[in-house]
Amino acid sequence: MELTAGTFRAELHDVVADDRHAVGMHLATGGREGQRLEDREVLVFHVRDGKVVEVWQYIADQYTYDEFFS
Repeated sequence: MELTAGTFRAELHDVVADDRHAVGMHLATGGREGQRLEDREVLVFHVRDGKVVEVWQYIADQYTYDEFFS
């Protein structure tokens, strides 16, 4: 949030889940130093005993994401 001066947003598209996993799909947007980010992402949450124990993040365009945040 600090790097994007509060403009970063994750707009939820959909969620699917069961007892062990939750998968959230979202559109990430934001602005930084004249650049604009718009990227589709997926987060996979691994759940054990009702708690998140691991998260995997998949970014549609890793190069754009890296350039935006570097």
